[in-house]
Amino acid sequence: MKRSPKRIPLGSLFLAAFLMLGGCGEDGTIVMDGDLTATEAVAMILENANDENFVVIDARTASEYETGHIDGAINMDYMSGAFENDLGELDTSKKYLLYCASGARSTRAAELMGDAGFPHVYKVTDGYAVIALAYDAQTIIACMPPR
Repeated sequence: MKRSPKRIPLGSLFLAAFLMLGGCGEDGTIVMDGDLTATEAVAMILENANDENFVVIDARTASEYETGHIDGAINMDYMSGAFENDLGELDTSKKYLLYCASGARSTRAAELMGDAGFPHVYKVTDGYAVIALAYDAQTIIACMPPR
């Protein structure tokens, strides 16, 4: 028996997006300690959009990356076996944001980067789907007319 895809009501998506946007401090600044929620990650990406010293790394497989990814993210598959060797190609002075599908691979990748001497590594505790939802919510809110 073929199952139909699960549909989520649009109102639920907007509510989830609204709730996720509560990740900012009282003055609207983002508090960063290495672990970022999807909302904090989106804010960091938007704040650093024109910064050549900020790099987003997608630690998922190439096939996962091709189904959708953050614009400008480079794909470095943590599971490929080449991830650790590929770190030698990166500049340790830059700031890196890592994400994956659930947060597990980006956590392990961030640990490897820290051990390899990268001092500015942030990982997203949420997966790509949540990041994409937070990004869409941020975009929708930024485009809303003032009241």
